[in-house]
Amino acid sequence: MLDDQVPPRFVAKGYEILSLSGQVLKVVPPPPTGEELAEQRRRAAQREQDHRLLKRFNSVADIESARARKLATVEQDMAIMRSNISSLGRQIEQEESVAARTQRAGREVAPELLQRIADLREEVAVLNERLGRREAEAVAINEEYDRAAARYAEIAGK
Repeated sequence: MLDDQVPPRFVAKGYEILSLSGQVLKVVPPPPTGEELAEQRRRAAQREQDHRLLKRFNSVADIESARARKLATVEQDMAIMRSNISSLGRQIEQEESVAARTQRAGREVAPELLQRIADLREEVAVLNERLGRREAEAVAINEEYDRAAARYAEIAGK
């Protein structure tokens, strides 16, 4: 028996709309599966990213230039931190030298001096942690710009 409505249990499989004479007027495909929807969203997101990439850069050379500028800032920060760590290391050596001379002379090292040494070491530890984060950031920047350059070359070559 033919009906003018598709039973709900068959809609998910897709259906055809027929004329009164039985000719196919329209084919209604089944709705996309969860995987297909996820793939459609992924493709749409990739198209949007590609659009932003093409809008932001005019060439791979532009991408490399942007990478160099971004890395220069990070590397400058790292150089400053390394210099500060080195300077603090020299201060620690000086303070420890004073403490050692005091002990060799048979006197007790002042608690303030020991606290200064501890504070300097803590400062070095904090700087080393920050330096590690900046080094990781430099790696991430390189990876990000490597992906951008590769993708730009891929989509601009189409």
